[in-house]
Amino acid sequence: MRLGQKVRMTEGPFLGLYGTIVQALPQRVVLAIVVGSHTLRVALDRDWVIPATRRRRPALFPIQNLKLSRRAAR
Repeated sequence: MRLGQKVRMTEGPFLGLYGTIVQALPQRVVLAIVVGSHTLRVALDRDWVIPATRRRRPALFPIQNLKLSRRAAR
């Protein structure tokens, strides 16, 4: 993990929240977490965070899944 990397917390009191690595220690990482208009810094075990992945949003009108009846296709 590197400085500035976005991560998701997988254990502990911040389970499911996202943060940015601001300091990397041998066994822990310090994260900046935005809560409302405040930024908190928390130190967590490295095992408690994983790299954040981009979530793909489903298409609003997925054409490939659209099935028309024979009557509507005419």
